[in-house]
Amino acid sequence: MERDCCLTVGQFAGRLEKIVYGAMEGTGRTDCDVAQQPEELIKRRTAAGIIHQVLLREGEADEQHIEASLCLRDLYACRTCVNHIAQVYAKGIMTAWSDGVFGVDEPITYGEAEEILQRILDRQRRRKPKPPASEGWTTILWQEAERMLKADRRILLVDVRSGEEYGQGHRKGSVNVPLQELSRNPYCVCADREAVLFLYCQMGYKSRIAAALLAEAGYRKVYVVL
Repeated sequence: MERDCCLTVGQFAGRLEKIVYGAMEGTGRTDCDVAQQPEELIKRRTAAGIIHQVLLREGEADEQHIEASLCLRDLYACRTCVNHIAQVYAKGIMTAWSDGVFGVDEPITYGEAEEILQRILDRQRRRKPKPPASEGWTTILWQEAERMLKADRRILLVDVRSGEEYGQGHRKGSVNVPLQELSRNPYCVCADREAVLFLYCQMGYKSRIAAALLAEAGYRKVYVVL
């Protein structure tokens, strides 16, 4: 049956164009920067990237409360896909492939694609995951963070963006611990788990993921600076 067959990247993009824009396949309105070729079977992480970029183009704001996505054990499998996966998962457009796993490299069937596309159009059909019971970290505004940093020089200000982004500009006094490195070893930030850690990035997204990792690793005073 067609519902059980898998789609190619081109077929998925074509269906997305039709349902979002009412356009026939091939208009280029869903063209996105993805690693796969149009004739390849589409992977779930590729679909997440295409969907997220189309949503942004259409003016749908990113979900701010993405904490539920942090439980996905393969969320960090692709550095460039993390934000896309977290957004479509937190919005309830794409669900977990299995318990606690997004299934980044799993193909998408026609049946699954139709369900995903319907959730894009109809928010009532979206299946938002429940947030974790306890986050283990706190958000703080920059104004308050700056006041506390001036009052206590022991506070560690951590930039969790990539080394390249850090090199292009960063907050004075910060140290760079990229999220990808931290996801492999959360203890590389600081040996003292009682230390006060202020985390920041560009949009507040990577820093929340980092905060969850550090809290799970036993750090007790973790803050995300917004």
